[in-house]
Amino acid sequence: MAQYTGVAVSPGRVIGTIRTMAPPVAEPAAGATLPEGADAQTESERIPAAAAAVQTTLARLAERANGDGKKILEATAQMAADPSLTQTAQGLVLSGGKTPERAVWEAGDQVASMLENLGGYMAERATDVRDVRARIVAELRGEQAPGIPEVEEPFVLTAIDLAPADTATLDPARVLALVTSDGGPQSHTAILARQLGLPAIVAAKGIHEFPDGTEVFIDAGFGTITDEVTEEHQRLSEAWAELQRNPLTYEGGGGVLADGTRVQLLANIGGAKDAEKAAAAHADGVGLFRTEFLFLDREDEPGVEEQTAAYSETFAHFPGKKVVVRTIDAGADKPLPFLTDADEPNPALGVRAYRTSWEKRSVLTNQLDAIAAAAKSTEAKPWVMAPMIATVDETEDFVGLCRERGLEPAGIMVETPRPRSPPTATSPSRTSPRSAPTTSPSTRWPPTASSAPSRT
Repeated sequence: MAQYTGVAVSPGRVIGTIRTMAPPVAEPAAGATLPEGADAQTESERIPAAAAAVQTTLARLAERANGDGKKILEATAQMAADPSLTQTAQGLVLSGGKTPERAVWEAGDQVASMLENLGGYMAERATDVRDVRARIVAELRGEQAPGIPEVEEPFVLTAIDLAPADTATLDPARVLALVTSDGGPQSHTAILARQLGLPAIVAAKGIHEFPDGTEVFIDAGFGTITDEVTEEHQRLSEAWAELQRNPLTYEGGGGVLADGTRVQLLANIGGAKDAEKAAAAHADGVGLFRTEFLFLDREDEPGVEEQTAAYSETFAHFPGKKVVVRTIDAGADKPLPFLTDADEPNPALGVRAYRTSWEKRSVLTNQLDAIAAAAKSTEAKPWVMAPMIATVDETEDFVGLCRERGLEPAGIMVETPRPRSPPTATSPSRTSPRSAPTTSPSTRWPPTASSAPSRT
């Protein structure tokens, strides 16, 4: 008997036969250079052509996906044509004489390593870069990119990790559960598995010790995998299957603790469609409304009227109920052409979210105007909060903006530490904070004196 434990990311109890994901694309030989007589310019031009072909394939996969899977695949398709990858690779061919395959491999490593050094959410995007890199190399070689096994019988899928293109097209009718040896709870694999309701475990080191065809019991609530399948495991698996056929229902109103405290069940949504589903499931309100989905994939800021209509449609599903609205959280993995700086040296902790209002105040005030208008036109009870708040001045500024518009209560997300010794004080104003947290030597701290705040 063998048992392995990983990180549980999507619950479920199933018995199934392991089928292992095809091996990754083989790394081109280190030091591989162009053969004598090869034209470096011609060879370098194969790289953007291969990247464009991969982008087209990923875009086609995105058309077959839904929800978060569709958005992630669309973003990954754009990553395939990212000039930071293709141009770096072309440079390695032209200046270093490397083969296109080796150049793409090394350029992908550079981009992925940069993301890993940023840590957190950005580090988990390194998997996406390496997937794109492998697909471009496969295209250059004329090989088929690796994918999910084509097996008729339902199976438990094991892999090192899944790329967004693979996870987003998983068929729950064929894949009983998903187990990866790498990845984390906020990776695209985990996010999409939860969306699909697919039992999933990540970071299960040693899972590949099970040979293909091994029957296992997966308890994705506890994060365990064992090849000793007992009668008790069989009963648990059957009970889980019955629960999927006849799911428990929630009638709303919250639960009550022994001391009489009522605990509400609040939904996590990104727009009106999510709100409709949450309301149909009798959610007691919304614990997080991620408004940035209204802004993504746009060159220009949506106007106040468009935003008001979108928020009103969402609020209408929760009359008399709390809806916690998070103002736009742009930057890092969610850059916006009209708001964020493409040259931001520290996108994860730099000028993002609330901090973009230092230089582009109207984007935040327009959003608050739209939220206030939507609140007046519906019976929902919006609570508004700003992400990326680090100082008292920032808190007072945001709360003041909300109160001016009748939006109460107003709150914040404290996401960075306040420095032990604040930067040299500048004369105050209300456009940006008096002091700012220490993040990285490359981060633009503090704002220039011309835009620095003073409290009024």
